[in-house]
Amino acid sequence: MSQLDELNAILNNDLSSIEEGFNATYKKQLDTLSELSFAELHKINPDININDLEALYAVVQEASQQNLSQALLKERITQLGDTALEIAKVVDIIV
Repeated sequence: MSQLDELNAILNNDLSSIEEGFNATYKKQLDTLSELSFAELHKINPDININDLEALYAVVQEASQQNLSQALLKERITQLGDTALEIAKVVDIIV
């Protein structure tokens, strides 16, 4: 299975979970994040891996479910590291 196939499978599974369990606080950002292709992510940071994306997705999904503030979400994304911050800025999760 190629990295792209693996990424698509993960995103499809995550999308199902997201649709079932969040209150739409960050729906637009989650939609934008899910629409990024591996090539687009690779342009943001060539060293990105699936774990980085999964971690960011999980943090944003949890923030949406818990209706977290922008500041608290930014703090949690910052804890994920520079790659997550780069992606979050590109998809306007944090400003």
